Amino acid sequence: MNVDEFRKTAGDIKIIDKVAEREQYSHDIGDLPAIMTKTLFNVLPDFVVQPKNIDEIKKVLSFANEHKIPVVPRGAASWGFGGVIPTRGGIVVDLSPFRNIIELDTENKTVTVEAGARWSDIDILAKKKGLCLMTYPSSKFSTVGGWISTGGIGINSFRYGHLSKQIVSITVVTGNAEVKKLSPTDPDFNTSFLPKGNLVSWWKQRSNCAMCRREHFPPPVFPKRQ
Repeated sequence: MNVDEFRKTAGDIKIIDKVAEREQYSHDIGDLPAIMTKTLFNVLPDFVVQPKNIDEIKKVLSFANEHKIPVVPRGAASWGFGGVIPTRGGIVVDLSPFRNIIELDTENKTVTVEAGARWSDIDILAKKKGLCLMTYPSSKFSTVGGWISTGGIGINSFRYGHLSKQIVSITVVTGNAEVKKLSPTDPDFNTSFLPKGNLVSWWKQRSNCAMCRREHFPPPVFPKRQ
């Protein structure tokens, strides 16, 4: 696909189209077998975009729908099972720059973040306020949107439940470029939490997640050596 066609309507959206740079978006932290990348799939995206706001995301999706182009959302690519790897070229939307922590509400023990916010950054800020994460993924350098997209099961899930039980609301942009704010009571809410191994069609712009006081975590107890 000719990226010049998209440039006509892209405005200020950052476009990455050099081959060497696009190759960075053809894999995650894992390595796919060559037989898959060279014969079964087209893992090299036609181009990559880094939108700065919801309106730019909607513009990308509207263009993709009009021209029937596949779109793949991407966060920090720390999940090594191929969820962010294109299989038919198309457009990769890099959401990793959406890493702002918008608000930490110490009274209600919630945090509002953008999709690309890193769990490590949230954890550092929370601890400064005497709070901590109830659950978090095995990689704290992953993004909030990425963990929602890949299932939401991680550290302390047995104790505090699935990530979906700790989210107050999420604002998403659907594949049809429609903005929705979802709460756990909405029928579409659980669509955002797909089982690991599936691609997600939702775009998380911001999430409001619950936290807990640090003192709620008992210190670890280790058995004495015999």
